[in-house]
Formats: sequence, C-alpha cells, structure tokens
Amino acid sequence: MPYKDPSKTMRYWRHYNKLYPEVNREATKRRNRKRKQSNYYTSEAYRRWHSNYTEKIKRDVIFHYSPEGKCQNPSCEVPGGAKNFASLTIDHIHGGGKKQLRLLGLPGGYRFYLWLRKHHYPKGYQVLCMNCQFIKRQQNGELRHHCERKTSGLIHPQNQEIVVMRASSSRSG
Repeated sequence: MPYKDPSKTMRYWRHYNKLYPEVNREATKRRNRKRKQSNYYTSEAYRRWHSNYTEKIKRDVIFHYSPEGKCQNPSCEVPGGAKNFASLTIDHIHGGGKKQLRLLGLPGGYRFYLWLRKHHYPKGYQVLCMNCQFIKRQQNGELRHHCERKTSGLIHPQNQEIVVMRASSSRSG
C-alpha cells in the first residue's frame, strides 16, 4: 500500500473506506476522541493547517475563474487589475449571491469555494477585487440600507435625517 504518489494513496484509502465503512467509522470515532482530549482543534497546529487549507481552496477557485489571478473588471481602478490575493473574491455575474447562499445553506467564505469546486466550477461567476465588488453592489442597488443599520437609528422618510434611537434607561438609584 505505501505509494510514493500521494494521489494514489488517497485513491487507495477512499476505496478502502467505501469497502469497509464500519471499520472506518470506529477508527474515526477513536481518532476524534483522541483529538478532543488533546485539544487538537484549539491548537496552533490546527489553526495553521486550517488557514493553509482554506487559502489553497480559495487559490484554486480564483485561478480557475481568472487564470492570470487578477480582477476581471476592465475598469478596475488598480492599474492592470488588482492582483493582491487577499482582496480578490468571487462575484455572481448577474447578482443574487446572497439569495443563492441562503438557498444552499452556506455561510459563504471557503465553504462557498468548496461548493464551487465540488460542482465543477459552474459558469456565472467572475473574480473581482473587493473595491470593484462594492462599487458593483452599489451601482446595482444590492446594498440594502447598510448605513441605516450601522447608525443604530432610523432615517426619517421626509427629510432624510438620521433619528437616533436611544434605549430608555430605567435605573433606580
């Protein structure tokens, strides 16, 4: 079984686990118990592993939709398109991303990237930098009263002023 090629090893274990699910189930339970007892999921090693894992998934998805690894908006304010990996995101070309995430039951982030990879990178997505993404959302009217929620007040409908709502303090002195 010891293959030098990691992909062969992975294929072997996937095949083995499908053939013997009860063996795998018990081994997984034992391994998870051991990890919980050793605080593996709160350790620095796990955080590093998870960070690298999520970055690799994002990198795969970004480079699939944009082989040159940059913002695909032709009028991007960054000359040549933004290439900073941390600022690149996946955007729904026709909008409706939040609605789709709700329907899929996904919180977004790397889990959405996993979904894209699992479904063989469906069409209808593009790579944008965060700046272009927010500009597009504002131009398409996809921002729903963002400023209203952050001010903890309401906008008065007649004169468009912010009316601050304060909680009544009922402290007895």
